[in-house]
Amino acid sequence: MNISLEVVQELAPDQASLNAAKKLLKPAKWPLRGKAVSLNCIWGQCQGSGQGCPI
Repeated sequence: MNISLEVVQELAPDQASLNAAKKLLKPAKWPLRGKAVSLNCIWGQCQGSGQGCPI
């Protein structure tokens, strides 16, 4: 599932949000993603830049 820049531009409420979203367009940034057709929505878990918690 890919989301185009055009879709992001339509959904972004302002330029700052659009600039932040552009950095997250790569599918590799979203290791978990899915869609709920019945709810007309998509969801995802974005991979951040932090190192995470050691186990």
